[in-house]
Amino acid sequence: MHRNENTSMGRDKCGGEAAEDHHMALGLARVVVHLCRGRYHPPTVKREQRGVGASAAELGDILDDTPTRMWRTRSALLLAMTERSVLESCAARWSPVLEEEEGERI
Repeated sequence: MHRNENTSMGRDKCGGEAAEDHHMALGLARVVVHLCRGRYHPPTVKREQRGVGASAAELGDILDDTPTRMWRTRSALLLAMTERSVLESCAARWSPVLEEEEGERI
């Protein structure tokens, strides 16, 4: 049966496919948010290290306090800030999908 057919069976199949697509999108959102959060708080790094769990803005403050002669440290901080920014953006864009789903269940 073709997806575009107008029979009741065709509509049921499309509805089923839409539900399956929705379920897959939610699964993808869960994976993406989990990966972002897992990368944000890596289990192998000591919590007492400066910058662990810091936001991109907080890493920027650390960068501002780092002397310019410490160029390798500043380069590492810039890289960490970029990665953190991507993780924050990614989690922020996908989290509402999950929150919306949680709201529908209540």
